[in-house]
Amino acid sequence: MVDSTKPENAFAPPHCDAVSKNLKFPVSETKFHNLHQRMDKVGLREEDLHESYFKTVKSGGKAGLIGVMLFHPASGIRVRCQRERSQGINRFLARRMLVEQLEKRACRALEKLASLQGPKPEPLSTEPPQIIKLQLPPEHWGFGTDIPLVYEHSEEKT
Repeated sequence: MVDSTKPENAFAPPHCDAVSKNLKFPVSETKFHNLHQRMDKVGLREEDLHESYFKTVKSGGKAGLIGVMLFHPASGIRVRCQRERSQGINRFLARRMLVEQLEKRACRALEKLASLQGPKPEPLSTEPPQIIKLQLPPEHWGFGTDIPLVYEHSEEKT
């Protein structure tokens, strides 16, 4: 007889679809939601991650922190986190560190693309150029005529 209270794949590895939809960490709902929004922005899915665990050993042979290592094969980024004593919090922090690395990589790619395209041209002013009329003194008048020449000079506002 099948127990209906227990999901079919409760013991499936964390990268399976059914488990990743119900993935919870011992953090607030806001932090959890923000992390998944950032993961969506960079295109990171739970099923793309390879997660492994390790224990640190303190002096005297005592078990220390439970660390988490995440590997994202598509980008080649590997992240290790052993900051906290809780494995759940370390799993959350490792994902956040991975998202930060992917965001930095995306930012650098955009900067490089912008530098390859060259400097952006200055936007054109929507105001008409200012016209300044200058009247020249008599020594600069045209070739012996009594009518002074009027030059128009246009300046753009800066």
